[in-house]
This record gives sequence, structure tokens and C-alpha cells, in this order.
Amino acid sequence: MNNQYERFANNLFNRLKELNKKGVYTPLLGIGQGFELMQIIVAKSGLILQPTKETFGIMLPQFIFQDPKKSKIFSLFDKSDLFNFKSRRTTAHYHKFGIMTESYKKNNELKTFYKITSYGVEGKGKVFVSGIEAIKFPFYGFHFQPELLAWDRIDKKNIFHSIEGIKISQK
Repeated sequence: MNNQYERFANNLFNRLKELNKKGVYTPLLGIGQGFELMQIIVAKSGLILQPTKETFGIMLPQFIFQDPKKSKIFSLFDKSDLFNFKSRRTTAHYHKFGIMTESYKKNNELKTFYKITSYGVEGKGKVFVSGIEAIKFPFYGFHFQPELLAWDRIDKKNIFHSIEGIKISQK
């Protein structure tokens, strides 16, 4: 936690944990860098990030790690959404670093705080974590950018604004 942004994120994260422990329901959603920071804070190390050069400016399908009914986020998806999520390019990725599933196997803090809900495969075959849910807190994170499908219309970003992708991003 070297810069002001990271220190602020760390303080916010810990404050939200305390509020939830006191019974004040306060959810947290991290997207992109927020997703990365949520895991760095728990792992207590930025070394969990690895370069993923094949995941910048690309649309990818994603795979659900577990039974979707056991996920607070993916339990909202119907059969059509689940099919499109894993079979079509419905998620926009703009990250140069990722957290690989191996990081969870090696880091006890990560695997006891979060469960992996979804993952993707980048161009060179690396499996990266793309969705998480905290086990004891209402904390959620995505490494893809769901907001871009519905709102961003800049052609240079290679975003496919399909009905299926927009529906998934809205859920």
C-alpha cells in the first residue's frame, strides 16, 4: 500500500468489513483495478498479480467455477445467460495483469476469504480469475468491465454490443 489510492482502498475495505461485522449490510463491488486491489489487500501482497498481455482490449467468454445457484451474482442468470456467458464473447477485458487460479492455491488468506466464481482463459492459455465473492461478506469483484457493454460506444475499444452481452452486464 504505497500510494494514496491504495491506502484509501485498504482503509475503505477494512471499514466495510467492520460495518458488516456489526450487522450494517454494506456491499462492495470491485471492477478492474478495484477487483485487483480487493485481492491484494487480502493476500497482503501485490505479487499475486501476473502479466496477462493477451487480455487487453478483447471480448472473451467466461466460465463459472461452481454451481451458479451457489453464487449470489450468477444465481440471477437464467439458462440462456449462462450459455452466452460461457460460449460467447460477452465480457470486455482491459487489464494487463491478472490473478491466476494458482495464486488461490498458494495463498491461504485468499482461499479462505474469497471463492472464485468465474474464470477466463487468455490467448496464451493462462487461466485467470475473473469473478470473486467473499465467503463471509457481501463483497464481489469482476476483472471484466460489465459497464462498458451498455454504455461505451468508442469504436476503438473492440466492444461488441450484443443483446446477450448487454443483458449479462445489466444483471
